[in-house]
Amino acid sequence: MKHIKILQKTQSETYLLLIKTHNFHWNVKGPFFQSLHTLFESQYNELFLAVDVLAERLKALNQRALGSAEEFLKISSIKGSSEEKWKKMIKELVRDHEQIVKDYKLLIKVSQKSNDESTADLAIERIEVHQKHIWMLQSHLK
Repeated sequence: MKHIKILQKTQSETYLLLIKTHNFHWNVKGPFFQSLHTLFESQYNELFLAVDVLAERLKALNQRALGSAEEFLKISSIKGSSEEKWKKMIKELVRDHEQIVKDYKLLIKVSQKSNDESTADLAIERIEVHQKHIWMLQSHLK
């Protein structure tokens, strides 16, 4: 059942990243305000949908979908932020997406060992989405 714990961790990290991205959407300022405001909005909307998919996968496995800030913070490596500088916001988001990608790669290995190919497939799909988010964010730093 190790893959369940990792799946719960990715659900938690995705939710916390959603909150952070939404926070940055509200508070970004600077020369790239409009493009970052729009980018952050598209990313937090995507993350919102992803959290539901992750929770539903847990339920399909007859497991508990986590649903409180306390639970999320307890098992997640992603923390909140009050950053106000746009470049640092981007760097934080990139780092968080990279962390989630690492967790999904582990989830793939552990899910396959548990003969849970559906969870492994979900993780593969999510990696692609997070890598795209990373690319879009990093493009603003070049």
